[in-house]
Order: sequence, then structure tokens, then C-alpha cells
Amino acid sequence: MKKFLNKFTIYHFEIVFLLIIGLIPFLWYKDGYIGLGHDMGFPLAPIDHFLDRFYTWTDRTGPFGSNQIQVLPGLFIHGIEALLSFLNLSLISVQKTTFIFWFVLPGITMYILLRYLYPERENYPLRLSGSLFYMMNHYLLQAWTIAERTKFSVFATLPIVTLIVIKVMYKKNSILKNSLLLTLILFILNGGGGIPLLGGSAIVFAIFGLTPLFSSNQYLWRNLKRLFIFSSTTLVFWILLNTYWIYPSVKSYGETWGQRIENEWGAAGAVAWSQSVSTYSSWINLFKLQGIHEWYNNPTHPYANEFLFNPLLIFLNLVFSALALIGLQSAIKANREKFFIGASFLLMLLVAIPLSAGSHAPLGIVYDFALINIPGFVMFRSAFFKFGMIIWFAYAYLISVGVKGMIDWFKSKFTVKYKRFLPLSLLAGYVIFLFIYNYPFFTGNFFNYSKGKSTMVKVPDYIFEAKKELDRNEFSTRTLYLPNADIRTEYIEYDWGYFSLVDLHQAMGRKSSVINEVLARPNEIDLITGIFSEYIKFGISNLIKFTGVDKAVVQNDFISPDYESNPLSGLKESFKNSKDFTFNKSIGKWDFYDYNKDILPRIYSPSAITFISSDPKNLHIVANLPGAFENKAFLWSDYPGYNNKDEIFDKSIIQARCADCPPSENYQIFFSASKVLIPGTYFYEIGKYITKAKKHFVSSPNARIDMDLSTSATLILDLGSVQAKRHQKGVRVATNNLVENLEEIRLNLDQISDPKSKQELFKKVRFYLSYFISYESQWAASAQPGPIKSDLTNLETELKKTLDKIDVQTGQTAVKEDDKSYEYNLETTQSGNYNLYVYNNSSLRDQIALTINRHTFNAHRLNANWYKTVNIFLTSSTSIKIPKTQDLKERPVLFLEQNIPAPRFVTPNIEFVALNQTKFLVRTHGSEHFILGFNSRFDENWSLREIKQDVSNYFKGNTRSFQDGKVIEHERQDTHVLTDLIFPGGGKRLYPTFKLNGISSGWILNLQDLNQAREHVFLLEYGNQNDFYIALGVTITALCFILSLFVLKCRNRND
Repeated sequence: MKKFLNKFTIYHFEIVFLLIIGLIPFLWYKDGYIGLGHDMGFPLAPIDHFLDRFYTWTDRTGPFGSNQIQVLPGLFIHGIEALLSFLNLSLISVQKTTFIFWFVLPGITMYILLRYLYPERENYPLRLSGSLFYMMNHYLLQAWTIAERTKFSVFATLPIVTLIVIKVMYKKNSILKNSLLLTLILFILNGGGGIPLLGGSAIVFAIFGLTPLFSSNQYLWRNLKRLFIFSSTTLVFWILLNTYWIYPSVKSYGETWGQRIENEWGAAGAVAWSQSVSTYSSWINLFKLQGIHEWYNNPTHPYANEFLFNPLLIFLNLVFSALALIGLQSAIKANREKFFIGASFLLMLLVAIPLSAGSHAPLGIVYDFALINIPGFVMFRSAFFKFGMIIWFAYAYLISVGVKGMIDWFKSKFTVKYKRFLPLSLLAGYVIFLFIYNYPFFTGNFFNYSKGKSTMVKVPDYIFEAKKELDRNEFSTRTLYLPNADIRTEYIEYDWGYFSLVDLHQAMGRKSSVINEVLARPNEIDLITGIFSEYIKFGISNLIKFTGVDKAVVQNDFISPDYESNPLSGLKESFKNSKDFTFNKSIGKWDFYDYNKDILPRIYSPSAITFISSDPKNLHIVANLPGAFENKAFLWSDYPGYNNKDEIFDKSIIQARCADCPPSENYQIFFSASKVLIPGTYFYEIGKYITKAKKHFVSSPNARIDMDLSTSATLILDLGSVQAKRHQKGVRVATNNLVENLEEIRLNLDQISDPKSKQELFKKVRFYLSYFISYESQWAASAQPGPIKSDLTNLETELKKTLDKIDVQTGQTAVKEDDKSYEYNLETTQSGNYNLYVYNNSSLRDQIALTINRHTFNAHRLNANWYKTVNIFLTSSTSIKIPKTQDLKERPVLFLEQNIPAPRFVTPNIEFVALNQTKFLVRTHGSEHFILGFNSRFDENWSLREIKQDVSNYFKGNTRSFQDGKVIEHERQDTHVLTDLIFPGGGKRLYPTFKLNGISSGWILNLQDLNQAREHVFLLEYGNQNDFYIALGVTITALCFILSLFVLKCRNRND
């Protein structure tokens, strides 16, 4: 023991002390509680969560699956949790261990840097003070509310990046060896692949790499060459090691990256978000290590008011700020190397504070300019969270040097008798102050992010029992969950404390669930909402079969918001009374039901397709039109003219459009006036040039229209500003550019060939123009007679002229609602005989009179909800009127039905097996001309190709039959198969022809083989998965090479 203690140096004591402090997360847990909810992302099934990360497509998120290339880099973060779970630790023990690791890691990495810079034994207060501050600070405190492991990983890399750059640029250590080491560290601590987060590491690398260039003019070019080789080598190695996610991401999104960013946010949307997040990020607040948005806009924040108003905590804030200033002063007086290192940290502050302030004054206008005009910069719209870590890193170093400066000053004032105890006493005082200033770390109250809301919850045991029940499903069917997310907010909440935008079932495993949540696409939301509306209104659902569910779970612990006109009110009761499902069992507060009708398998073949054109909110009505959904599939469009595939439709159902209703389309418009790009100024012309350059690189007319609408929205507000200031040149420039934008919009609309896309864009442009006119007319009315008023009047004329043209093309007119009748328009692709259905459940009469193209007809009652008139000859454009009467207080809903004499497809016998969630083998028998449906989210990366190899050994395990034995599914596998290698050659890749059932993929296959008995084998796969396998091979090869090279360099004594 004595021998062991003799080897135990001061450095070991320092590490042990940091590790003991790292056990603080143990204080956060009450018996049985676990961190879960909000955006925490901690899985209830860590191994399932980890294994799912090896696929580019997942059934776990989204109601019908989703692309998940963006989460591939999370392998390391979730790998830690999976490893601990594999070692048979309990879930709470896994989380505690994980939290301790991420809590202590920043302190350890900071300690490594400080020990390298200040290795002297007597500098232990400096090393510990800086390391503790880097472990426990308010930047990390707000991140711990949702345990942002991605942020912790990048935060931990900053000291290592700094250390390695110092060794290369100051100490002239081996470029190759340090480049290899840095690449390996960034490979593991990768921030989950978050490029915006890695921006902090890039800034630190750049500053510490460039600062030495100014230390000596004599070696400027030599140092510049050294920096270039080091940075280039590191970048190449980093790309090679991260190919496993970079290559699939680039291949999947490269062609439409700019368009996707524009569609999701748009420049104006990014600016609006940035301005909101940066509201309190003033430079003063950032210098005080404050400015966190949640502190100021959340009145029930658990600790913010204490730090803003408690005198003691305000004093301690000043103490740490003072220590940083002392540290800066000490660095200035240090030797040449320490001086430049201190100068680098000061430069980091000078760069990071304006960046972290984002859209806040005084340089917010520059940041907004970058968001609007620099491609891809919208990734940094949350400036504080992306760059704030640099501020706290710089402060950690300066404070540590400041502690050393305080100790040196006190040593000069005391006699020799007290000097021995002085460093330890001052360090102890510092630690006490630090602990008081960061007291929420000891109470754990930071998890209580709002009144009544916490990310530390007690998960009921029945949740885990329910997971076991769900995991018994060996096939590709889904589970429906009721009730559902709040339609207004998309919040998901349970009475035991879980609250989030993220579906709980994502954390429970890898099974597919149908739930109306934040990751659902609009068409999926429409379908799911339609199903719920059916149960509430009709007691049964004809749409439910298209989801592929074989069971439902009624969650009696789910909190459904009670508000007026809630479309989900009474859902549970209506569902339980329906005959679609039969009660099976209860597990805790979850009731399990089995679907007792024909289940739609993941892969199937409908004999024909029904074309449906309806308003999404009326999908539940058309689904209950008698005989509408006799087929196994439908193609749904809100554009009647999309019915251009008559060869696959045997029935067409089109909803009559309200002719006397105001347009119902609604789009979010981000109005944000310019702060620097004012029309008529020099800066505006620069911005205009950059915008034109961006348009040049955008090939899609849809994206160019969105850009024109976004810039026009800003111009309209700018027009109001320059008009109020009577700035004639500004008004002239703004009006001329708006007219130019209108002309570009018209030209781009003409370039769109797809009728559905064109119709949707017409609606969007019309919506924007209506708003523009409402604003512009105000500016014109308030302008004084003269050139300005003339320009505004001319612009108003152009806006209205464009709107009129769009109204003509969309068939919309500004009509006034008739007091005597309900008016409708019907659009069909061809003239012919049609059946007309009228939905109205308020009338008691046996028939309803209709005027169709000035001819009178009677629709006769079919049942309590429907009226019908048959064999009406209609032209391509039809007007209908229904007289308003006492018993027709609600507007009836009209549908036009036509039976199409299209050839029916012969459905083959199908046998399929899922090799994994991205690859399916499909065998068909008995048909050469058929439709193949794949019941997962529509995505153009899914492809189908015929293969010739023998695949019988893959069809094994249990089986389940569907559709009276026409479809057989074999037990799902979880096998990684590089199909390009295993099944080379084969037929041409076929991509989805159309979208089935509003959500999934469909192919028309004409195999042109006279031998009807022949069996065909197809491989249905998600293309990005093979890209991932290839890229992973590159990564593994690069990793072996880099590790081997690094070991060789380490063994080289001369290096």
C-alpha cells in the first residue's frame, strides 16, 4: 500500500478529485426516476436504438417509416448506451453511467490541455479551477435539461483541438502524428455529425492555427505552409473516416440541398427564428456569461430569476468575470508563447461574442445578411447554441490563469509562514464559490424546465411490459396508438410526466407505429386524421386498412387536450364501440385491441385503383361513400386534373369545389423588414447581386418561385419603410424589383409541367399576392400625390393583374356568397355519364333538388348520410346549385363518381421477406401484368429490380398469410446484405410510378412473358443503404490505415 501511495503523484490526486466531482449526476435521481421526454432522445431500449442506427431507413420514426441518414453519426453516442445495456446494466444504471461520462469528460479534456500548458506541480490550482469551470457552467447547465450529448461531445473536443494545434504550430511536433490523433478524436466525439456544432471546433482550430503566423515575420511563410499541410491532412483524414455518413448524405441530398433548406425555413423564416433566439443575447449579457434565451422568456424557469436578481449570485458572477480579466492581464505579462496563447483566447472571445449574439445588435444586421445570402448559413440560425461554447471555453482558460494570478499576488503579500497553505485555501474558496454559483447542478432542478413539466420522470412498469408485447410481432404490420398528438401543437403528453414533440414509441424499440406526431408528413396527417374522424362520425373506418395495422393500443394514460372543436374529442369511446377491433388484453393503462378485418400487408397487389380528388379535411367523408373503397388501393389528389392514368383506374371520384367560398389555402409567411439591405442603397445592390447568383445555381422552378416570394415579402415591408420616409429612389427600386419578381414568377410557373405541382404553386402564389396587395394598398393610400404614389399605384395594378391571371387559371373568382343557394364547380377530365353523391346528415327529406348546368335533378336518399342521382351526362366543366332550406343549414358535400372501363390487373400470388428494414425479397407467381404496392412512406429512393439468383434460403422462419392466402410474409430478419454484391446484375431498377393511398409507393409491372406460371423474384430496396455499406467500407479501411500509421508514428522514438 505504501509503495502504491509513493507512486501516487499530485496529478493522480487531481484526476481523482475531478472524477469524484464527476459523480454529481448521482444527486439528480430520485428512486425509480429517469431522464426522458422533451428533446432528450434517451432510449428506453438502448440496444434497439443503436442497431437501428446502422440503417438509412427506419420504421421507428414517422407513422410509415422515414429516411434517417442524418442520424448515422450518432453511432458513437448511442453506442455507449448500447454497450452498457449489453453488459446487463439496468436502464437507470445505463443512464447514470452515461451521464457521469458526459459530465466529467469536458473537465478531463480541459485538464489535459491545462496540464500540458502548466505542468508545474505548484500549478494544481490553475489546472483544477479551469477544469471545474469547464465541467460546471451555465452553458452546459441549460444543455443538461435535455442531456444534449451531441453538444457535450463537441464541447469536450475544444481543449483537445487547441492542444494539438499548439503542439503542431508552437512546439513544431509531428504534423502527421497530430493530424492522425485529432482526426481519431473528432471521429469519435463527432457531435452526432452536426456540422453547425462542429463550427465551434473549426473556429478554435482556425484561431490557434493563424495566431502563430504573427508571432514572427521571419517564419511567416514557413508557418503558413505548416498550417496548410496540417489542416489539409486533417481534413482529408476526417473526410475519409466520416465517409460512412458524408457520402450517403451528399448522394441523397446533394441535388436538392438548397431547395430542402429553402422549403423548410426559407431565408425570412431563418431570420425570424434567429431574431427570436437572439433577443437577449446582447454583448453585455454574453460578457457576463448570460443571454440564454430560456432565462428571460420562461416565467416559470427553475433557476433563472435567482441568477438575474439574487445579490449573492450576481456578486459571484462579477467575481468570475474579474478572474477572467485578471487572467487576461496575467497572460499579457507572461512569456512570449503564453502571451500568444492568451491572445488567441482573447481573439476567440472577440470572434465568438458577435457570432453568439446572432441577430442581436449591433452586428445583427450582418448576421441576418449572412442568413439570407450565404448558401447553407441557415444551419447557424440558433447562433447562441452553436457558438456560445467558444465563449465558455475561453473563460475557463482565462479564469484558471486568473486564479494563478491571484495566488501569485497573495503570495507576494504574505510571509513565508502562510505561503504553503495559501494556494490550497484560495482553491478551496474558489471551489465553494463555483459550487454556489452552479447550485442547480446539485439540486437537479434544471430538469424542471417549466411549471409542471420535467425531463426527469418515473416510467411506469407497464410501459416496459407493453414493449415486450409489441416485440412479439415478427412481421411488418403496424400498431395504431390512440389517442393522438394534440392537432394544434403536436404535443404528446402522458399523466406520468412524459411531455415531448417526440413520440414515446420511438424510444421503446424499432417497431412501426401509426401516430399523428411531429414527424408525420401532411398527407400522412390527413390520412390519420381522416381515420379518427371516421370513428368519431361513423363509428367505423374504411381508411384504417390502408395503414397496415393489425392491432391498436388505447393509451388511457395519454392526456388529450380538452378544447372547443377538438377533432379528437370522443375518439376513444367511438373507437371502443366500433366493430373494426376486438379487445385482447390490458397491460397497465394500455388496452390492446386486435384488428379483425382484412389486413393490408407491407407488400401487396391491388387489382385496380380508385382515383379520388377531394379536400383533405373531407377524406373521411369520401371514404364512406357507398362502394368507394372496394379496391385495395386508391390514388388521392386534391387536383382533379391529375386523373391522367386511366389505364389503372376503374373508378374516379371527384369532389365538387365550393364556388362561393373564400380560398381556404393557408401558408406561413415570414415578414421581416431589412435592416441594412434598404432599397436604393449600395448594400441593397450587393444583396440583389448575390440573390441573382443564388438563383443561377437553383435549377428547380419551384425553388426559384419560393425565392422570389420570400424576397418579395421582405420588399413589401421595405417598401412601407422607404415610402414613409418619402425616399423616392428607394420606392422606385423596390417597385421595379417587385415587378421583376412577378414576371419571373410567371415565367417559372410556365416551366412547370406537372399539373398537380403547378396547381399547388398557383394556390401558394395567389395566397402571397393577396397579402402583398393588402399591404401595398396601405402604402399607396397613405402616400402623397406625386411620383411615389404613382409608382405604388402602378405596382398595385401589376399585383392585381397577376392575381387575376392566376384566378383564371385556377378557376377561382372573387364571388359573393349567394343567400339562396350553395354553389359548386366540378372539373372532370372528360365528358360522360356520372353518378352524383350528396353528403348531408342534417336533412330529413327523401330527396334534394339540384340545378346542374341550369337543369334540375333530384338526388334520392340512400341512407342517413347520403343522397344519389345516377347517369347524369356532364361536360368537363360543370356548375351546381343546391337551394338553401331550413334543414340544409350546413353546406352539403358533393362527389362525382364515374366507373371507368379500364382493364383489371391480375393480382399474382406474393411471397416476401424483409431481410432488414431497407431490403425486401419478393416472389410473385401467376401474373405478368400487375400493380405492386409497398406500404411504407413514399420515397423515390426505394427501387425495384428483378433478380435471377436462387433466394430460397432467405425464405425461412414463421409465416403469416394475408388477403385469403394471396400474400404470404416470412418472419422479418435483421441481416445486413450488400445486395449489389450478393445479387449482381438483374433487371433495370424501377422507381415508384405513383403514390398509393396518399402515403406509399406503387409500381406498374408488365413483364411481357407468355408463361403465366413463371415465378419472378424482385429485390425491393432503399438505395441509400448500399451507399452506406460502401461508405462504411471506406471508413473501416481508413480507420485501420490511420490507426496503424498512428501506432507506427508513436513507436518512432525520433517523432
